[in-house]
Amino acid sequence: MTRTSIQVPDHLWLRRLYEHWRQSANRTFIKDLETGKEATFTEFLYEVLSHRDRLKRQLSAETLEKLQDPSEEIFIATVSGAGFDFMVLLLAIQSLGAIVVPLNSQVHLEEAHYFLGTCNASLITSSQLASQYAETISSSLSLPHLSFAPSNPPDLSNIEFELVQESHDDPTFSPDRGFCLLYTSGTTGPSKGVLTSCRSVLKGMENYQRGLALSPSDKWLHHAPAHWKGGFDFQLVAAYTGASIEICNSVFSPGWFWERMQNGGGITCFQASPTLLTLIQERFDCIKGQGARQEALKGLRDIRIILTGSMRVQDCVKDSWRELLGGKELVNLYGMTEVAGMVSMTDWTANRPVDHCGWHNPELTVKANESGEICVKGPLVMKRYLSGDPTVNSNALDADGFYKTGDMGKVGPGGKIYVLGRASQDVIRSMGYKCTAADIEDPLRSYPGVSQAFVLGVDDLVMGQRVTALLLRKTTPEAEFCLGDLKLANLRWWLAVEKGLPAFKLPTLLRIIRSDTFTATTDTGKPSKKKIASACFKPEDWDSKDVQVWDIATKEKFPGNRAWDWEGRSAK
Repeated sequence: MTRTSIQVPDHLWLRRLYEHWRQSANRTFIKDLETGKEATFTEFLYEVLSHRDRLKRQLSAETLEKLQDPSEEIFIATVSGAGFDFMVLLLAIQSLGAIVVPLNSQVHLEEAHYFLGTCNASLITSSQLASQYAETISSSLSLPHLSFAPSNPPDLSNIEFELVQESHDDPTFSPDRGFCLLYTSGTTGPSKGVLTSCRSVLKGMENYQRGLALSPSDKWLHHAPAHWKGGFDFQLVAAYTGASIEICNSVFSPGWFWERMQNGGGITCFQASPTLLTLIQERFDCIKGQGARQEALKGLRDIRIILTGSMRVQDCVKDSWRELLGGKELVNLYGMTEVAGMVSMTDWTANRPVDHCGWHNPELTVKANESGEICVKGPLVMKRYLSGDPTVNSNALDADGFYKTGDMGKVGPGGKIYVLGRASQDVIRSMGYKCTAADIEDPLRSYPGVSQAFVLGVDDLVMGQRVTALLLRKTTPEAEFCLGDLKLANLRWWLAVEKGLPAFKLPTLLRIIRSDTFTATTDTGKPSKKKIASACFKPEDWDSKDVQVWDIATKEKFPGNRAWDWEGRSAK
């Protein structure tokens, strides 16, 4: 039988897929649980090339001409969740020299107008499932729309790919071209687009592969949205390294995770925020039967690396997961949308706990400025912001060209990175004192029945800011017993006497809610202290029975003469 020969332009990402095809053409590369789609490298590369051709036919002659110039920036949006369709469109767009702009498939119409207007998008693409809504967006903006459409390839076993030099009408790959525009979650203000170059993304992929020892034998369990940095990066990591990827965002829950662990299936890589890890850990206690629990633990302990980050990882999370993993450590990632790959990560082979976020990427120079803010510089840092605010880039870098992360911390010996929290959210100034939220959150999380604890500063005319605590109660009878009638005075005493906190760090506002009612998060699932303040501690809430308010005139007599507790001593 005559084989069907298909030419593959020698573009960096197409070449990468071609090499994976040569090594394991018929190995399953991607499994998309939302659509039921499973694809080998043969089918995936075929679809990328087919949609590359469709995009070329859809784009105007003027746009295609601009793509020949590496200095031009052509933005193409993709309205899609993580999955097969998204990954095909991503690499098809990038192989043409255009910049992909991932948008949530449930993006609000007003937000879509802002995002697409900010970058002056030339085209909207979409997954099959998001096609109808993407058409609504495109019609409202008078932009052309191209939806993913299966190419129905011939007999896949009869396909032969041939790597060829790019033709004169193919855009020349340039590392300085933009690769992607990811919009920030808005935890530090209005959303802004982060434009990252091809060079930065490639170095970020190399960093992941080297730091995590990733290979084609790995298999990712992927649940994060495509428009979020973590969700975007780890789909791309799979394509770069040749690892398999199982995309489960449509069905994922803590309960489903444990069912998946019981079923086995060779998962070696998994990423989750500290918040999600806490919920998964609590769900383990609900598994009935010793046999089922052992099966779940076996599946979990077969995972080579579990990554976490996006916020500070508390000691109690590390401790509980070390026990679940049979002594293995979580891999702590520290990064942000503005830096490709990661700023730092802990050693995945480590067998003992560490108190830092790993050693910084050798591609980066990292410092803590005079205010204690972590700043980074190097080829992984973004090209620039895109925003409706023309001043947004003016304060992004310091005088020496370092990107100011907004995170408080320090750089230790050998380049160890210590992160204390967000400068805008986690530094509290009360009664002339300054404290970081982490100093209070860590002991609060060890209080019986507490699932999570969030500490923030809430404005107060007298105190400047009040040290404010929101406790999320576990959904168990024991937690109800421990926290149901907890008084702020008793909690302050426990923190002062049992945990040794100085008086100025003790909460003066307290609210306790069930963990399953907590909704104050960003679109990517990160807890937002700005939303916590507006949802739980509005001025009118202070008069309700839900919020306990400490009278600062109250005198407390904690036992002992405690070092560094100046306010505590003066209050006696």
